[in-house]
This record gives sequence, structure tokens and C-alpha cells, in this order.
Amino acid sequence: MVSTEAFGGQPRVLVFVSAGCGPCHALMEELAGARDLSGAVTVVTQREDLQALGVPKGVTVLLQDGREMEDLLGLVSSPSGITLTQAGIVADKRVPNTTDHLRELLSTARQVHPLAKH
Repeated sequence: MVSTEAFGGQPRVLVFVSAGCGPCHALMEELAGARDLSGAVTVVTQREDLQALGVPKGVTVLLQDGREMEDLLGLVSSPSGITLTQAGIVADKRVPNTTDHLRELLSTARQVHPLAKH
């Protein structure tokens, strides 16, 4: 279980990205056009990758020094994503390698987050 206090107890999709990942940059572009998801998606990245990724304004970012969260969750590639329930339980874990997979991940955020618009 993951603490969701920082998210106000709301369901959340955590998306793990890195600067050297083409699909990760595509996700940032997609998020820029999906402002309604800014409350449902949190981007997790390393401090040194933040500026190069161009995370859209309004999207919550969790910074890590290394890959400690990916290691803890058993995630091995970028981008990777997990969906957390309101209780902080991992409900879905995916390794999205294409833009279509990224869209599915964003769709998951819409399904789980009560405030996201369809």
C-alpha cells in the first residue's frame, strides 16, 4: 500500500518517466492537451530529468534521486505506470511501450478518478 495523503486521498495514476525515453516525451505532450487529468496523474521522475521532460503545468510531479520507487514497485522500464485506489492500494500496473498504451493508462485515470471528465 502507498500513502495517498499527498494526493488528498484521491485515486491516482503514477507514471514513471525518464528524459531519454521517446514514449515518455509523447506522454508529456499528451498530458499537456488533457488538462482535465492534471488531478489524476502524477509524474514520477529523477531530479535531473525534470527540465528535459517538459512536464506540463498543473501536473503533480514526484522527484526521486534515483530509481528507488521503480525498484520498490518492481518496475523495470520507462514509461511505467501504476494506478492507486483511494486507499493507496495498487489496482493496476502496466508497462506502456507505445502511445496507445499511454492512452490506455490515461483512460485508467479517467475511470478511477471521480473528478476527471470523460
